[in-house]
Amino acid sequence: MKKETSKLWTILPYNIGKIESRYLITTFFGSWVDLSLEEFKKLHSLKIEENSNLFKKLVKEKIILTEENIKSLINQIRLLHQNWFEDTGLHIAVVTDACNYNCVYCQAYNPNQSFPMMDYQVAVKVLEFMFSVSNPNIKLEIQGGEPLLNWKIVKFLIENARKINKIRKKNLIIALVSNLALLDKKKAEFLLKHNVEISTSLDGPKFIQDKNRPTKLGKSSYDLTTSGIKLWIKQSKQAGKKPLIGALPTITKLSLPYYKQIVDEYVKWKFPTIHLRPLTPLGLAKKKWNEIGYKPEQFIKFWEKAMDYILELNQKGINLKETMAEIMLKKILKKKDPKYVDLESPCGAGRSQIAYDPTGDIYTCDEARMTRLDVFKLGNVLKDKYQDIGKNPNFYYTAQSSMIDFYDYASPFYPWSGTCPVVNLATQKNPVVKIYQTFRKKTLDAQFRYIFKKLIFDKKAKQVFEKWVS
Repeated sequence: MKKETSKLWTILPYNIGKIESRYLITTFFGSWVDLSLEEFKKLHSLKIEENSNLFKKLVKEKIILTEENIKSLINQIRLLHQNWFEDTGLHIAVVTDACNYNCVYCQAYNPNQSFPMMDYQVAVKVLEFMFSVSNPNIKLEIQGGEPLLNWKIVKFLIENARKINKIRKKNLIIALVSNLALLDKKKAEFLLKHNVEISTSLDGPKFIQDKNRPTKLGKSSYDLTTSGIKLWIKQSKQAGKKPLIGALPTITKLSLPYYKQIVDEYVKWKFPTIHLRPLTPLGLAKKKWNEIGYKPEQFIKFWEKAMDYILELNQKGINLKETMAEIMLKKILKKKDPKYVDLESPCGAGRSQIAYDPTGDIYTCDEARMTRLDVFKLGNVLKDKYQDIGKNPNFYYTAQSSMIDFYDYASPFYPWSGTCPVVNLATQKNPVVKIYQTFRKKTLDAQFRYIFKKLIFDKKAKQVFEKWVS
């Protein structure tokens, strides 16, 4: 701590990264600044003159802590890590593992698995769990398999969540994750009546979707899913409502050369976002990795080309956001916590989200329930209370093994990053991993580097990014 005249100030501990000719300086608290070589030398040698332009810049960006900016820094920490101060917001109800599609990379695939349907008894307890949290903002996400195969329970969960919330008065969002092949007019009208958001999967144009997501009856999954999208949009407009629908692609080896066609497909359907997700080596994807998988460098090349194209489209007035970039930018530019579990430290598994399987078993997250590994199981809704699962040793093990502090404390991207213990265990047979050997770490670092390169050197891209998070 230095004292010059009457002012107290100190330089906060920082990490360093080189982005081409600039030096990226970041702190644990999410502050960052890019410096020239000359500025960096002054900072690193502690030769900063008070009230110099460099001093003012470092104070403004909260690299230097003063009596004047300490409260602002504390608020920044709370905003960036809001998930630390809340209990579970996302509740994933898996009403069945059965599915009418036969996706080549199904993460929930288990050759010995039966397909139980969630019953009313379990559904009642899931709702009880969800409304037991103190968090005023909750989301019920209904998943499968294909959840429309268990329509009676989907309907029960939605109707009763809305009824209970009239008394509890939480900010409740209900979402249905479906391939939409079984959507009909009657179901759409019910879902619209109860303000349900729809999330579906569309891997790109017909030849990619049908190859990645074949159906069990041999029909075109592209035709089935897009027919569902059309029906939802039509019914929404007839009800005088904005179509609350989004889609997600999963990127396979087949997808890699077709980044433009995949992005154009999302533009065609006027989706506001596209989340270009790499494969996760779980379930069938792990078994078929040599056939459908790729190296991190291959995905990174695909993602960067797609991002360049998306930015080009935005500069032409076509508004489309890439979801991972948007999440990262919210943390970097706005210092806000988007509550994205994989970029929380410790990860949000068991805290920000929990998943309930059809039998009522409770898992730390969606990926965990797909693996069915006991190490990520927190209990069962038929015999446990919400307050009990936070005392389960598996909850603590998951949190401890997902603290990025243990693996990556010197990275310039450390303040905004995270790791997934489920994927780590699946790939390295240990939840505590050699982090720099993981697919996810290599991918995230490349995505952060791309974003900072654009923020520092590309004014037009920076303007688009700022618009995305404004």
